[in-house]
Amino acid sequence: MIRTPLSALLLGAFAALPARATDGLRLEGSLSAGLSSEVEDAGIGRLDATLRLPLGRHAALPALELGLFSFYREASNPHETYVALNWGDTLRLGVVRPAYDAVLPSVFAGILPATEDALFESAGSFATDAALRHTSVPLGLSITQTTGELDWSLSLHDDARGDFRAVSAAVSHEARGWRIEGAVERVWHPQDASPEGTSAKLGLHRDMGAAEAGIALLHPGAEHGRDALELDFSYRAGARTTLSALAHVERSGGTDRYGLVTEHALGASDTLAVGATAGTGEAGLHAGLTHRF
Repeated sequence: MIRTPLSALLLGAFAALPARATDGLRLEGSLSAGLSSEVEDAGIGRLDATLRLPLGRHAALPALELGLFSFYREASNPHETYVALNWGDTLRLGVVRPAYDAVLPSVFAGILPATEDALFESAGSFATDAALRHTSVPLGLSITQTTGELDWSLSLHDDARGDFRAVSAAVSHEARGWRIEGAVERVWHPQDASPEGTSAKLGLHRDMGAAEAGIALLHPGAEHGRDALELDFSYRAGARTTLSALAHVERSGGTDRYGLVTEHALGASDTLAVGATAGTGEAGLHAGLTHRF
């Protein structure tokens, strides 16, 4: 993880720049802020953004890509800062996003940030989690391609301090309202006796028009966590309102979490979400605004 003040400067740049592409400049992502009874002092924020800056007009020149993935709370703001050279949105070199995170995020991702943060190890990349929780700086490269109707990505990571190395791959195929996705990540620790591990996840999603449903199997072996099943169902109750039911169930008495959420679109880019969660531990109430750019 690249610490502040660089992260603070990037956040300021994200807020100041227009969301639309201009002369090759591109900003994509989402920013959420709200309240949750699941976190101390109630306040919770989430930022997932990528800024692409062209380094010249020649086709052979890469773009500079800056990214930030972070949760914001009163006591802390775990975050990962990405800095990479990007050749045609295909090859990236530097501190890159893991391929494992390209598909099947938690069903709570982008909807209920506090719950997503608490369950991140189940569906997220070990490389990302190491940066969020342990200030690691995973240097590496990634390749993203589309072959026929198959989208795939591959990434390699080597922690700057030598604590771990990781390789991950992800694939996604979508046709006729169905989407199948999968990813695998292998992690090893060259400098100590920490056990190696492999994470994997597989999911199926169905778009039925007014309703969508999904199921995912999660095996966070690199995190040495419990296997989990995630389910999601959403129904568009109106032009601006979506109702969702979400579930995360772990094996062998692990952490279970269930959620009901109402999302209301305030415009083309802004959404208000109000939800409740229950399961292992205390129930939670949540409300927040999300801006997508």
